[in-house]
Amino acid sequence: NPTDTPEISFSFTSFAKAGSVLVEPPPPPPPPPAPTPDNIVRFTQLSTGNLLYTASASEQALLTNGNFPDFRLDGPVFSGDDQPREGYIPVYRFFNQKHSSHFFTANEQERTALQNTPGFIFEEAFKFFVPGQANAETIPVFRLQNLNTGAQLLTTNPVEKAYVLLSGDWQDQDIAFFAFPVLDSTPLTHAQQVDVQLLGVGVELAG
Repeated sequence: NPTDTPEISFSFTSFAKAGSVLVEPPPPPPPPPAPTPDNIVRFTQLSTGNLLYTASASEQALLTNGNFPDFRLDGPVFSGDDQPREGYIPVYRFFNQKHSSHFFTANEQERTALQNTPGFIFEEAFKFFVPGQANAETIPVFRLQNLNTGAQLLTTNPVEKAYVLLSGDWQDQDIAFFAFPVLDSTPLTHAQQVDVQLLGVGVELAG
């Protein structure tokens, strides 16, 4: 029938471009490694009685390479981290030029005050980090300050704290912050006795 509309059909064929390669999206980057805790170790400067605490592996290596015989390694006293992590707060370190001693604080107001006090050098690179809140796994870290030299003792050992206070030259500044016990339970040597430089007598502490 000449009036009928002719039926038209279409055929579609898709062609891949010659030489094209299907590119998969790159995989997501691996998650960062979980933070690992670090021991905070104590050094005693034998000539002054200054006590230095650090979590820095490079600083520990520097002070134990034989070039600084005036610094005695006492060993780890508690643990935290040498890097910031969620839920942790920094413990700041200052050098007191007048007494050639170190000052440690986790208190932000105290940090600000010391930064504005002449004679205190802020050693920002050597701050370490501890839990911001106490929990079932943390232990208190007590701070005591020598009234003559300005040296600060940070200790988790109540026996050590009691012996130091017996000298009458130290001020009890209560709990400075909370930390974790040392990672290595190996018995300590110098860190488990009262330093002769500090008290004038050597008193072996209970283990």
